[in-house]
Amino acid sequence: MADKTQQAYAHYQRGVILEQAGRIAEAVEEYRQALQENPRLRDAHIALAKYYRRNALLAKAAEAWAAVVAIHPDYEALSSLASAQIELKRFAEARATLQQLLRLLPDDAFVIYELAFIDYAEGRFAEALAQLIELRPIYNDEWQLHHLIGNCQVRLGLYDAAQASFGRAMLLASNDEHIEELQSSVTMIERLREFASLSGRKDWAYAEHGMIYLGSAGDDGLQAAPTESKSWTYPEIATTLRRMIRLAQAGVWRCSAVLPVNRSADPLARALARALSQPVRQPRQLSSGDIALAVVSAVSDGATLPTIHEYVPCAVVTFALVLSHQPAPGDTLPDIVGVQAGTPRLPWEHAMARAIQAGATPAELDAILQDATDQITLALAALPAEPSEAAQIEYYTVHHRRLEIPR
Repeated sequence: MADKTQQAYAHYQRGVILEQAGRIAEAVEEYRQALQENPRLRDAHIALAKYYRRNALLAKAAEAWAAVVAIHPDYEALSSLASAQIELKRFAEARATLQQLLRLLPDDAFVIYELAFIDYAEGRFAEALAQLIELRPIYNDEWQLHHLIGNCQVRLGLYDAAQASFGRAMLLASNDEHIEELQSSVTMIERLREFASLSGRKDWAYAEHGMIYLGSAGDDGLQAAPTESKSWTYPEIATTLRRMIRLAQAGVWRCSAVLPVNRSADPLARALARALSQPVRQPRQLSSGDIALAVVSAVSDGATLPTIHEYVPCAVVTFALVLSHQPAPGDTLPDIVGVQAGTPRLPWEHAMARAIQAGATPAELDAILQDATDQITLALAALPAEPSEAAQIEYYTVHHRRLEIPR
C-alpha cells in the first residue's frame, strides 16, 4: 500500500510539472494514473476538477469535486461543487451542497447569494429577493447582485424598482457584454408594460424573451398552450412555417440564407428556403454581411444555440420548430419558435432511421429528405387561409415590436 501511495504521488507531481510546462494532455494522464494508484489522492482529484472546469466539462468537473468533498469537505471543494451543480441546473443537489457549506461557515455571503439564485431559478422570487436585500450592504458594488434583485422584482411585478436595480447594475458593470445583457433586461420591462396581464405562451415568449411564438394547427396563432410530445403531420408543420413566412413577408424578420443545423432539420430548412427564395448555405459559404436563418427541429436545453453562434460568421436568426424544455435562467432561447412541447417525432425521421440501418447511400438519404421537403411544400400550398392571419401579423408589427431579433 505504501508503494502505491508513493507511486500515486509521483504521478501527481509529474502531472504538476507537465501542466506548468503547458503539456496539458500529458499532465491529465498523469493525474488519472495517480488516481488509479490511489483513488483518495485529493490533490489529483482537484487538479482534474480544475482542468474539466477550464474546458467547460461541467459534469465531469462536478464528479471530480464530489470526489474531493467525499475525502475532505473544505470550503473550496464545497463551493466549487455547488457552482458546477448550479451551472448544470441540478438545483436540489446544489442546495444540499450549499447547506453543508453553511454549516461550516454560517452567514457566509457567497452561500446566501447562491441559495437566493436557486430560489429565483425555482420560482421562489419573494424568498430570493428577501435574501438578496440582506446582502446589499456586502455586495452593493457588485452588478450581479443588482441584476438578480432586478430579475426578482420583475417576476414580482415591481417594474419601477426593477428598472432602478438594472440601472444601478449598469453603472457598476464594465464589460460590454454585461451592459448589453442589462439593456436587454430594461427592454424586457418595457415589453412587460405593454400588457395588462400575460395570456399564454405567445405573450410570455415575447414579453420575457423578445421571441416570436408561432403556434401550429389546433390554435389560432394568438393563443397557444404547451403540448405533449407528438408525431407531427405535414399540414401541422406547414401551418407553423406559413406563419413564419408571412411574418418575414411583413418585414418582422429577415434572412439572406438558410442554414440547416442538423439532418433532421434539413427538410424544414429547404422548404423555408424555397418559400423565402433564399439559398441554403453551410457556415463556410456565409460572409459577415449575411443574416443566416439557423433551423433546428427541437431545442432541448440551453446549450444548443450558443454553439451555433460560435461557428457561424454572421448575424443569426434561430428557429426551432419545438422548444422541448422549460427554460431556466441564463438559457439561450430561439429567436423564433413554433411551439413549446415534448420532443417532436417528424414524419421523415422513421424512414431516415430505417435507411441508415439498411446502409443507404448518401444519395438515397438525400432523396428521403428531398421528398419530405416536397411534402412540406405541397402542404403549404394546400393550407386554407387563416382568419386570424392579419391579427397574427399585427401582433408584431403594431402592438408588440420590441423583438430581440437581428434585422
